Amino acid sequence: MPLVRVLVVDDDPLIVEETVCALNATGFEARGSTAPSAIGTEAKQNQFDVVLLDIHMGDYGGLRVLLDLGVASPSTKVIVMSARSGVEDVLDCIRRGAVDFVSKPFEIDNLIQRLRVNVLRPRFPLEPIALRENLIECLWANVQLEAGTVRGRRLEQLLYHIFASVKFFRDIRINLRGEVDEIDVEAVNDNDSGFWRESGSLITAECKNWKLGSRSAGIQEHDHFAASMRRSVRYKIGFFISMSGFSQEFGIARMRELENGRVIVPVDTNGMDTLVKATDRAKILEDWIRKYSR
Repeated sequence: MPLVRVLVVDDDPLIVEETVCALNATGFEARGSTAPSAIGTEAKQNQFDVVLLDIHMGDYGGLRVLLDLGVASPSTKVIVMSARSGVEDVLDCIRRGAVDFVSKPFEIDNLIQRLRVNVLRPRFPLEPIALRENLIECLWANVQLEAGTVRGRRLEQLLYHIFASVKFFRDIRINLRGEVDEIDVEAVNDNDSGFWRESGSLITAECKNWKLGSRSAGIQEHDHFAASMRRSVRYKIGFFISMSGFSQEFGIARMRELENGRVIVPVDTNGMDTLVKATDRAKILEDWIRKYSR
């Protein structure tokens, strides 16, 4: 068997040290980590064959790490472990992509056997569309778990892949910086139907990453986005995503913007959930544009 690279993740440094030593002594190439929030980055850089992952690790638990791995290193197999998880916890991890479960404390010989079985077990290749949809689901789950700037980055990544799933959007870019503003997401609209031609050759989106329960998007946020859209006459449609909803003032300003030939579509958490789960996202976007064009 080729050398198998294993990452052991647990918030107990003793468990990590003992497991890593035992695996290295048995022919694996193992390393450990007690920093769960950094696992996504580490896995992306090192492309481990297997991650042995504890489910319960304080604020940044195994499920969040599992979601990070689904984005950063989807080919890595994950075996979850725990001393006190119920059936639902384990099933939730399996639904999120884990391939096996090990109960703690475990005998190292049994763990090695499970590792070898799972390394040899084929992982059925997914079609590109299935991989993209899995990535979108993982990103959406991460958006709802994260906070602050991390959530903002995840939301922009999510919008990128949602736009990429619309077959006539191309050349999608994020974080386009101008002299005084920034466009979070931009896509070239390559649909030659009458409706989409009238929607402009560039479609843009703005993402607000406030935590749930904070203030809703107001007139200041609207005006900043509208000013960004004025950067180019090619911007006619803009999607404004706010996880905390929209104020009445935002709605009034949005109506005034219609007089300038620009349509700003407000998308809240429920709207994003609908978009993530939709099988025809182009139809959802078209329906929203028609709704807010009036």
